[in-house]
Amino acid sequence: MSSSVQNNRSKHRFANPALVQLGAGDVRIHGTVGRRLKSMVEQWLLTVPLSNPAIIDAYRTRNRTPLRELVPWEGEFAGKYLTGLVETYRLLPTKRLRGQITDFVAYLVSFQDDDGYLAPWPDSCKLTGKAPNVRKVPGEKEGETWEGWGFYHILIGLLGWHDVHNDQEALEAACKLGDLIVRKRPAKGRDLSDLGPPEKSLSLMHAFCLLYEVTGSKRYLDMARQARRGDDPGECADWPEGILNDLPLFRTEHPRWESLHMLQSLPILYYATGRERYRSAFEHAWWNLVRYDVHNTGGFSTDENAVGSPYREGSIESCATVAFMALSVDMLHMTGDSVVADQLEISFLNTVLAMNAIAGSWWAYSVPMAGQRKAFAIDNLFIQGRAGSPQLNCCATNGPRGFGLLGRFAALRTPDGIAVNFYGPSEITAKLANGSVVSLRQTTRYPIGNRVKIRISTESRGSFSISLRIPYWSVNTAVYLNGVPVENVRSAEYLTLTRTWAHDDEIRISFDFSLHYWMGEEHLAGRCSIYRGPLLLARDDYFDNGDSQSIPKFDANHMKGRAAVAEAWLQPQVLLEYESTSHDRVRLCDFASAGSTGGTYQTWFWVKNANARPFSRRWLTGTNRLPL
Repeated sequence: MSSSVQNNRSKHRFANPALVQLGAGDVRIHGTVGRRLKSMVEQWLLTVPLSNPAIIDAYRTRNRTPLRELVPWEGEFAGKYLTGLVETYRLLPTKRLRGQITDFVAYLVSFQDDDGYLAPWPDSCKLTGKAPNVRKVPGEKEGETWEGWGFYHILIGLLGWHDVHNDQEALEAACKLGDLIVRKRPAKGRDLSDLGPPEKSLSLMHAFCLLYEVTGSKRYLDMARQARRGDDPGECADWPEGILNDLPLFRTEHPRWESLHMLQSLPILYYATGRERYRSAFEHAWWNLVRYDVHNTGGFSTDENAVGSPYREGSIESCATVAFMALSVDMLHMTGDSVVADQLEISFLNTVLAMNAIAGSWWAYSVPMAGQRKAFAIDNLFIQGRAGSPQLNCCATNGPRGFGLLGRFAALRTPDGIAVNFYGPSEITAKLANGSVVSLRQTTRYPIGNRVKIRISTESRGSFSISLRIPYWSVNTAVYLNGVPVENVRSAEYLTLTRTWAHDDEIRISFDFSLHYWMGEEHLAGRCSIYRGPLLLARDDYFDNGDSQSIPKFDANHMKGRAAVAEAWLQPQVLLEYESTSHDRVRLCDFASAGSTGGTYQTWFWVKNANARPFSRRWLTGTNRLPL
């Protein structure tokens, strides 16, 4: 984030986040994640405008007759793609990516009308939420556009690029679009639901909060707070009543995953007003999401909704998981709770890496707990692609953001130092709040191996802190500073080391990679999911020769895995062989590799004598966390 943007935000804040993200390029990722990131950029992100030119040509030809048929959410594609570009640029600020973003923004805003309108719908349909050229889609109202949803993603993309690059053209275009919406809403009762389905159009509340953060213009804050009013004239009554009364999302009137973007308004409203009600409502909302609707894979939603059960079978849409991760980044920044970073790690290493092909060239619509992982074009029940944009769909344009979000939580600035959340081959260089510049270099095979070495380099002689995330699942973690054991290392919190650091100081960490389990409930009662560190283990019939229809049975007291090698050209990140209670050898791989060849996989097994410490359940309580 540019310093000018950050400083401007601080001017009109009554409260501040506990943790602050670093700048573009401050975190450089290597190893498996780094290779996957580069493959995604080369094989997908940089190819989109030439392979699918209608992503932006739909804006140029929106008034041309006969009108071209568009899907209701056509306006989201350019915005989601731009946001993915920007978030990826935080991790990989190459000249080529910068040029791609600069050109895309310039071309996109060249089609913005003088009044600020920027959408692929014809002039006759402006701000109506309806158009005659909407493709019929099962389950959607005929002729209804998701106009407000498209505005939201355009605004998020433009404001994201201004945030990273201080691009004034992007900010001006965002303000023009925001001002248009403000002008067209009545002074009171600014209901945005006439711009499409409510849970989509009300996401604009988040966009207006971001506009306020950047500009300080009260009209944007008022728009966010008045976008939907209740019967009570109190200041919070304009919010969907359930969330402010701490109801889980699945019990509210808008349980679809898109509502998560609306919830992202709450932290900014807390910063803008200092009112604890916004903060507490957001914390309850996040913990309730994790408790009721985040699956063992780290993926969020079932059949595109919050349903109140993480055990429900159904599709786990990639877009929903990306939205949950964006929400979780906000939660981590606001609270500084390391367990939120634990959840982000699980979602990233399991679901995000699984939603994109290993080669980086295609995306999955759903990454289910069991079954098959299919490319969107195969799994899509309502084909989104069309002539001019054969590969465009909601998840393919949104997926890169999931990768890029790593740059917003891998390492964060604390009031007196730096917090390390990502473990893996990497380099971190950051200017701290006290002006010190610190560089951290990680040498490790994590998450395949459990040992991490961090070499510290600094020219400062002042004291600062390095906070190390100790995951909730690592019950017995050993930390050494220059070979000397560190005491009081506790799981589910940060270990903060404060000292005057010397050049080439070294931290060594040994995490507890003993297997841990999530005990199933409801129809999965009696079964367990098995984790090794942050990685969910799966049985894939491509890597295991057993009966793919049977569910293996294990004894936790005798699960001693040994490394195995797949008799195939494709090797998973992790492949371990365990003995079942029937003395069969069963091979389990990391979830991100499961299903990559089109085979079927499982993640729930019979395990006796398992000592369950399921994430987000009752044991994760305390003075800084909400009891569940």
